[in-house]
Amino acid sequence: MKNLSYEKGMNFYDKKDYVNAYKCFEEAASNNSAEACIELAKMHFECLGKNISYDEHDTLNDFYINKAISLGSAEAHYLLAFYLMDDIQSQEEFNTISEHFKVAAAKGYSHAYYELAEFNKDSNGFVATLDKDEIIETYKIAIKHNEVDAMHALAYYLLSLGNNNSVREYFKYLQMAININHEEALSDINGIGQILIGYRNTDLKGLNKIIEFLLDKAENGDSEAFYQLSILYDHEDNLRDEIKSMKYAKLAADLGHETAQYTFAFYSEFLKEYSQAFNYYLLAANQGNTDATYHLGLLYKLGLGTDQDFNKAFQCFKNSLLHQRQAYLEYAVLDEVLEFLNNFNNQKKALEKKANLGDIDSLYKLGIIYEYSKDVTQDLNYAFDCYVEAADKGHTVAQYRVGVWYDESTNMDWSLENEEIGKKFFTLSALKGYIHAEYALGWYYHRKDKELSHHYFKIAADKGIAVACRMTAVGFERYYDDTKENQEKAFHYYLIGANLNEGSCLINVIRSYKQGHLVKENLKESERYLRKYINLFKEHPYGI
Repeated sequence: MKNLSYEKGMNFYDKKDYVNAYKCFEEAASNNSAEACIELAKMHFECLGKNISYDEHDTLNDFYINKAISLGSAEAHYLLAFYLMDDIQSQEEFNTISEHFKVAAAKGYSHAYYELAEFNKDSNGFVATLDKDEIIETYKIAIKHNEVDAMHALAYYLLSLGNNNSVREYFKYLQMAININHEEALSDINGIGQILIGYRNTDLKGLNKIIEFLLDKAENGDSEAFYQLSILYDHEDNLRDEIKSMKYAKLAADLGHETAQYTFAFYSEFLKEYSQAFNYYLLAANQGNTDATYHLGLLYKLGLGTDQDFNKAFQCFKNSLLHQRQAYLEYAVLDEVLEFLNNFNNQKKALEKKANLGDIDSLYKLGIIYEYSKDVTQDLNYAFDCYVEAADKGHTVAQYRVGVWYDESTNMDWSLENEEIGKKFFTLSALKGYIHAEYALGWYYHRKDKELSHHYFKIAADKGIAVACRMTAVGFERYYDDTKENQEKAFHYYLIGANLNEGSCLINVIRSYKQGHLVKENLKESERYLRKYINLFKEHPYGI
């Protein structure tokens, strides 16, 4: 029979009247109510109910947890294990946590079986207190106590073992979770090929069982099943078959699967079947696949599989700007090129004359003519020579253009050496304040030097590049100390990006206003930016 003061406390707590809830729980705890002790421990952990210092809350949290344990509470052992997990410094502490989970489970707190298995599975460098077989058995006990998450977790643990029946065991427990509508398991079954290729699989019988399962789904017109088959035959070492992979990618693509359309187009481009590549890139691009849109731009730019059309290439690069780093490099180049070509009026001879007299701007523009103009025979080698000569003589935009040429360009085979040369020219251009070069350096240093990357992204953001706003905000939020000042700076750049219609910035502004994260809660503003996002992208952002 529950203590009356405890029941009153729960009613106050549900109404978020934490002061009165605390008083009731305190009275119940004085009468040795273990449940009330647990609630008081939770309130102190969240600093609720009493206006005292954090250290005092911490002390009282320990007091009430230990009192609940002395009163025989299984949940108190479980709760203490969770609190101790926050900062494990030694093997002894690891063993203590594991022991509390064991005691909680033995005393009848069934969820502790699942957490005990999870804790020992992910031991983070410490020696687990359960061996492999004991972890499996503990998951199975949790499953007997209707812990649905344990089915899903056991499926992945068995798959990770990589033995001769791991895939079959994985599939067995995944289907168990699916049968009771476990959300993650239902999602996983649709991406089973992608999941399996992340593991070392020696269970050939299990792999064949998965293939049979996917083929059954594919026969009913399931495009995702065809695509997962394509992935398995492309990446799984024991199944690898390029012909089958592309066969299934095409079948998925022809059923309208966007990613399969892009995959098959990319494969066709690799085989130099450019017309086929163009057609499938176009299908994927029309469904909003920005990778396909970028590649479509390259085909338009180079005249492969379709007529050369720089205006269409420019539009493709523009439409994939927010998702494709390389698209920005191409876009920035074509933006200036097209403006020049529109006012060209056959100036080639005059430009050649000026270039011969040492005019570096004329030299740079000659490069544009020989790369892009339809009024002369295209000569990429001569165009490149013009850019390099102008760049070497200090032409800011030519320096950027040479950087693009070297940096993963379609005109130059990518290599670390070429990337470094590209960085050198980007740096020369950025030193003169050229915004596109500054942005390019943000990406160049992104995985090499967080400080320099943030520095260049911030410069580009302050000059109005939308994606740079997002990257700058992420830098302040994740890579610097979690101070109020850095939170405010992160939100500031998310807000600038949102007002420039950058999708990720919009989502972060919506969430920040809604949850009071980075900025004071403002549901009205959250709703306003949500409407803006939906109007721009014609969809509701996931998770909001």
